[in-house]
Amino acid sequence: NKVPNNIWLGLFAGIISGLATHLYMLMHKLPNWDEINNIWGSGSGDSWGRWFLKYVRPLSGSWSVPAINGLLTIIIVSIASCFILLALDLKSKTSSILVPIMAVTFPGLTSIMTFMFTSNSYAMGILFVCIGSFLLSRVKFGWIPAIILFTCSLGIYQSYICLAAGVLVLGILLDLMRDFNVHELIKKGAVSLLSLALSLLVYLFISKTRTTLTDSQGISDMGQVSLTRIPRLVMR
Repeated sequence: NKVPNNIWLGLFAGIISGLATHLYMLMHKLPNWDEINNIWGSGSGDSWGRWFLKYVRPLSGSWSVPAINGLLTIIIVSIASCFILLALDLKSKTSSILVPIMAVTFPGLTSIMTFMFTSNSYAMGILFVCIGSFLLSRVKFGWIPAIILFTCSLGIYQSYICLAAGVLVLGILLDLMRDFNVHELIKKGAVSLLSLALSLLVYLFISKTRTTLTDSQGISDMGQVSLTRIPRLVMR
């Protein structure tokens, strides 16, 4: 089907505002501690549970070049924000412009830019969860590819699954405001929850059985939660 005009508007708004926001970073080399160690490296990988990084890392080559990596990151995040528009069924010009602008100017993306050697790889993780959220929300049987995409995103950077959860919850709230059938929304919420849970289980299975996880920062203890901690985690 033809790409809606508001999606094109959002894409261009994201790219232009992203370039305006991060142009200094793209034209200069401002490395952090990790960037210095990985100018031509790939950083953390299988041992940190990020076993899918090696498949998206070749996207920008072996070297950390801000003009290439940074531009790719902006384009990928702009595309991801368009899938958020589709997932939330936002069609107004205002939302089509503001959502991509918020995505590419979000402080978290500025932080990612300091890890320029892997910035576009992390951006792919964001794109995966946004596409998965769209498929899960708006496409029949979209939960099947969504689980695969969520799992791959977890294999790039684990915390991006929270973005998927946020988009899915926001989509249900917006549908509720649009007078959608309550029973359908309950069903949609259950499918979303199960899809996120299954992707986490698949990710943990692959990480635990196919890789040797490091003990650093409790990575090797992923998935192990003491029963006594559950009430405290719920309260948080």
